[in-house]
Amino acid sequence: MKKYIFSIIALLTMGFAFTSCDPETNEEPGGFKIVDMTGEWLVTVDAVLGDGTVLEDPYGIGQFSIQTYATTNDDTDKMWLYDGGFWGLQFLVPIDYNNKTFACKDLPYDLVETGHITITNGKVSKDGGLNIHGKPVDAITFDAVFDDDDSGVACWRYHGVRYQGFTE
Repeated sequence: MKKYIFSIIALLTMGFAFTSCDPETNEEPGGFKIVDMTGEWLVTVDAVLGDGTVLEDPYGIGQFSIQTYATTNDDTDKMWLYDGGFWGLQFLVPIDYNNKTFACKDLPYDLVETGHITITNGKVSKDGGLNIHGKPVDAITFDAVFDDDDSGVACWRYHGVRYQGFTE
């Protein structure tokens, strides 16, 4: 009797193994409508003074990660911008997807609305930067002014490249 039960269990297990991994799907690869502007970016932040002088990475923070991602409604006129806690940015920024640009004026920059941000010169450039191997990758840049910043700088310039899986 044990022999028959073992045989039945073995046949059922093999049957599940062959039917549970169906490689054929009807799913088409792809993503969302603003895929070229979204992703993880390795950026550095420079201070731009009122006279135009740029102080490269004035606090010595170096590169850190920010993310841009689509809305749950797959909107083509805005995206989320999150800076991983550097300044506490997490907000929807208006975009012009055709030109791969973004900007805003006096928007709350975090979920509890403690401060406001103005972004100018926001741009995602196809192959606008180089990775650590010298290969072209997408680049992002934007200037940010925070209403609660009393440092005296005219703006903070975020600039960097799309994360490729390598430590930059």
